[in-house]
Amino acid sequence: MRKRRKKDNHLGECAYCPAPATTEDHIPPKGMFAKGTPNKPWVPACRSCNGGASLDDEYMQRLSMLWGADACKDAIEVGEKFIRSLERPEAQGLQAELRQSLSPLEDESLFRGGINMALQGDRLGHVTDKLVRGWWFKFTGERLPEGYEIMKYLPGKRPDNPLYEANEKLIETCPGYFVGDMAFAVRLACCPNSLLTCWLFEFYKVFKIMAHTCKMGEQHFQILDLRQPFAVINFDG
Repeated sequence: MRKRRKKDNHLGECAYCPAPATTEDHIPPKGMFAKGTPNKPWVPACRSCNGGASLDDEYMQRLSMLWGADACKDAIEVGEKFIRSLERPEAQGLQAELRQSLSPLEDESLFRGGINMALQGDRLGHVTDKLVRGWWFKFTGERLPEGYEIMKYLPGKRPDNPLYEANEKLIETCPGYFVGDMAFAVRLACCPNSLLTCWLFEFYKVFKIMAHTCKMGEQHFQILDLRQPFAVINFDG
């Protein structure tokens, strides 16, 4: 459940729109972390932009069930909580949706009897979009300017392109910000002049998402090239 505050608490403007902020929107959803995890990152948000937070929580919790996520202590606790939530009588819709997302692994030579879990692109894209916009606001105190779009994809899933391949490797060398027992990590490279950015989000040590803020032109878009000089965020400073 999202935490609500009165407008006179001076949260300022929403990180996503010009409306007054009345809630704290956690980026990523706070349900991904073990109970008692300190310093969970958040940005101010209006109730409208923070709508659907519980669905985001529920969706992202299933990443704790991915193979190898149990190396992260947060994932173990969150995974147990997610399983318990499936046992509720009112969770029949979630049960059905989850069953539809499961299928045998195409290659069982690595994990015999393994199960593959399909992830909903729309919901994952929605969460990633809020991560980029939220962290941008957190770093700059401003919303993402008009004329910029967010491109997001899973590493290794773009068509063969030297630029994307280079960015995926070089973003790994950038400083990161970590929450919990590696439950969440964010890395950012940027160009202060063009405001182009490259992001890497990592969940439970096993699932990664790449994202770029792109400057849209009449016939093409600009994307940050990490083979050229770029700036990084000093999370400790």
